[in-house]
Amino acid sequence: SATGGAYAYLYSEDGTPTVSIDAQEAADEGALVRLYNSDGAAGVQLDAQSASGGAYAWFYREDGTGTVFIDAQDAADEGAAMTLSNAGGISTVAIDAQAGAEGAAVTLSDSDGTTGVLLDAQSASGGAYAYLFREDGTQSVYIDAQADQGAKIELSAIYFDEPLATVVIDAEEVGGGADITLRSGNGTNTIELDAEDSNQAGHVLMQTRLNEPSIRLVASESLSERGAITLYGLDGQKSIWMEAQEGASQNGQIRLYDSVGNVSVELDGDFYGAGRIITDELQITGGADLSEQFTVRTEVIPGSVLVIDPGAPGELTLSSRAYDSRVAGVVSGAGDVKPGVLMGHQDTAADGDVPVALTGRVYVWVDATEGAVMPGDLLTTAHRPGHAMKALDPDRAHGTTLGKALTGLDEGQGLVLALVSLQ
Repeated sequence: SATGGAYAYLYSEDGTPTVSIDAQEAADEGALVRLYNSDGAAGVQLDAQSASGGAYAWFYREDGTGTVFIDAQDAADEGAAMTLSNAGGISTVAIDAQAGAEGAAVTLSDSDGTTGVLLDAQSASGGAYAYLFREDGTQSVYIDAQADQGAKIELSAIYFDEPLATVVIDAEEVGGGADITLRSGNGTNTIELDAEDSNQAGHVLMQTRLNEPSIRLVASESLSERGAITLYGLDGQKSIWMEAQEGASQNGQIRLYDSVGNVSVELDGDFYGAGRIITDELQITGGADLSEQFTVRTEVIPGSVLVIDPGAPGELTLSSRAYDSRVAGVVSGAGDVKPGVLMGHQDTAADGDVPVALTGRVYVWVDATEGAVMPGDLLTTAHRPGHAMKALDPDRAHGTTLGKALTGLDEGQGLVLALVSLQ
């Protein structure tokens, strides 16, 4: 032929060429074989030497559109490649045995040729990776079998027409274990879950879009401490801190901070074996008296007046005589006034099951038989068991007064609000 090599044509009965064989397609190329359909349109083309050096093959549709392309050597330093096209001739599947100096790659595209999936057997870091794209061609999902250390997945969203990785899952972060990061629309890490931090323990960090911490949970603050939660205010200042184990021999602790970062309230669940609260000011809104728990063997009701029981050291009993110097207090909880502070040392002599108001406001049963009670009157024990009365004898009232009346009682028996103050 004009190119220098032999060639041959084979024809059908009607004279239509069906096979062409060329021993040298061009001056620097190899043999070429074409197979034609009954209409004379090319159906298969086999070339022993493409421009890149290797053999290739084309397969065509009946209308002459190439739909399959196979290349034994995609480029000078690469391997075989295959392309599958749709009826419109647009490549929708591309398989490359060696993409550049790396491993195999597969590209899947939609009907208009926009890449939808890219699979590569060997990334720059050494492992396989995959890209998944949206209809508009922007990246949506990235999967890397070997990122910094282990596998990595990134999920992206569109912000201001640009893809932004809003979810990042890393099987092994540099220097530690698995890590999950969630980002806001401005790219700030708002949630971080780390399986292994600098203390070799897991932690969770939640932040605002302004990169200010909001909540931090850690499995271990140090080798001798366990589980801690930190809550932050609007300005990123530490507000609440809770820890399950403060040290090797101490348990839970809670700290509340003021606006400048100083500890204002501290609750220690195990301060050398005892619970402790430290604060500058304590306000109680659910009760009005200071009570202690006592053992009382007689039957009593809230508001009953109690005296020291001479027959049972450390215990109290119901009052039963006037101007009794053994007066101890009033059973708390009568009316609608509950104890404000309730004290007692469990499993010791300073324990019991009856709350007795020693100071503060409390309702007390009063007997007005000896005289009407007016607000401001001193109250002492009465003859009627468990009742108080107006202290009419100043000399006998000394040492027997349990407090002052805040409300009055004209006659009979009833509850009077009193300010307990033993004298």
